[in-house]
Amino acid sequence: REALEHYGESGAGTVQSLKLEKKKMEVIGVYSPVGRTMKTTFALTLGQVLAREEKVLYITLEECSGLSALTGTVYTGGLSDLLYYYTQREYSSVRLGSVTYNWGELDYIPPVTYAEDKNGIRQEVFSGLVQRIAADGTYEELILDVGGFCGGSEELLGICDVVYVPVKDDVVST
Repeated sequence: REALEHYGESGAGTVQSLKLEKKKMEVIGVYSPVGRTMKTTFALTLGQVLAREEKVLYITLEECSGLSALTGTVYTGGLSDLLYYYTQREYSSVRLGSVTYNWGELDYIPPVTYAEDKNGIRQEVFSGLVQRIAADGTYEELILDVGGFCGGSEELLGICDVVYVPVKDDVVST
């Protein structure tokens, strides 16, 4: 990870890889406007199951995901860094690799470091980042654990090929 970050900073070029067939990445959104639906648990489980047979990237947009405690990892980079690289036009597959972690067979990008990091970031910026990741052709599936990101979720859900909406069957949730 440190080597990839250093390589990305040095501007030493781009990593060339042989891709015989480029498959369109499927973007899967998991969203619920109601709390307590186990949305994140579902998204992570879905990612782990799909990762058994495909290359999957999981991105959480929750401010307080608990991912660090769940994976037992202290992060040195994450979504805050990737958004910075993208908005500064410094995004590359090498930069993506420098903030990507692995949990079993599932690759994931840790959430924003501070909730304030997503202030001022428009949905269009994040959806552009997702489309850029898709264009790289590294992943077959991308799972977005969509929270209240950027003041709404309409644009992000609009770029998803599939959206799962976990629900609770109670009066308050209804």
